[in-house]
Amino acid sequence: MNCQLCGPYEATGSFAALGRAAIPSNDRKYLSAHTRQRSAQNVRTIVDTRDWREMVEAHRGTTVGQKIRLLVEHIARNSTSLGEVVRLRPEFDYPLIDGESPVELERLIWHLQEAGTFETNGTMECILTVRAWQDLEGSSGKPQPGRVFVAMWFDKSMDSAYTEGFEKAITDCHLDPDRIDKIFPRDKICDRILAEIRMAQIVIADFTGFRSGVFFEAGFAKGIGREVIWTCRKDHFAQLSRHFDTRQYPHIKWTDPQDLREQLCDRIRATTGTTV
Repeated sequence: MNCQLCGPYEATGSFAALGRAAIPSNDRKYLSAHTRQRSAQNVRTIVDTRDWREMVEAHRGTTVGQKIRLLVEHIARNSTSLGEVVRLRPEFDYPLIDGESPVELERLIWHLQEAGTFETNGTMECILTVRAWQDLEGSSGKPQPGRVFVAMWFDKSMDSAYTEGFEKAITDCHLDPDRIDKIFPRDKICDRILAEIRMAQIVIADFTGFRSGVFFEAGFAKGIGREVIWTCRKDHFAQLSRHFDTRQYPHIKWTDPQDLREQLCDRIRATTGTTV
C-alpha cells in the first residue's frame, strides 16, 4: 500500500479486512506518522491488527521540541551536501513530525527560519544552516545501523535474562547487542553511556528492579529520537507505576529468559520491519 501521507507500507490480511475507516480518526494521523517516518528511513513497515495501537501510541503526545528535532533530522537525512535544498509539502509531510495538521508544520518551518536553523527564502524549500549542522551532530551523533543498547539492572539475578533473553533475541535478529558494563566494566561510564545511546539504532529499556538509571537512559534516548523498546519482568510490572509511570508506552511483560527472547525478537522485527 502507498499514499502521499503514509508512505509505502504493508498490511496483513486481518488489518486490510479491518480497514483504516475502523480506526478512530484521531488515531489515523499517528498511524500515518509511524508508517511515513519508517518509510523515510527506508524501513519496511508491516501493520497488523495486533500492533497498530502500539504504533499509534508511539507517536502520541510528541512535544514541540521533539517535533522540531524530527523536522531538522528529516532535512539533514535528505541533504547529501551542505547547502542542498529540501522541499517540504506541508499538506502531505506533517506526519514526518507527528504533526496534527499542515499548519503546524508550516509554523515550525517559519520558526526555524527565524531561529537561524533553516534558510527558506520565504518558501517551503529548506536549507539547513552550518550552525544547525553543528548543533545536530554535537547533540545526537549518528546512529549505527544494527546497534542495540540495553539499559537494565546490573544484578547477578538478571544475568540469565541478559545472556539467554536480551542478547539472544538481538542476535537472532542479526543485530549487535551493547550493554555498558560488558564493554567498560571498570571505567567511569556516565558519559560513555550517553555516547553509546547516541550511536544506537535501538535502545531496550528494562524496568525490572526499578533502577533510576534506566528511566534516565530511556528518557535520553527518546529525547534524541532513538527507537525505545520497553520491557519489564511480569512480577515487577504491577509496581512500576509506584516508581514512575511509563504505562503510556507498550511494555513487553516477560516471565523468564525464553519468554523474553521470543517476545523481544518479535518486537525488534516489528520495529525494524524485518522478517528473518
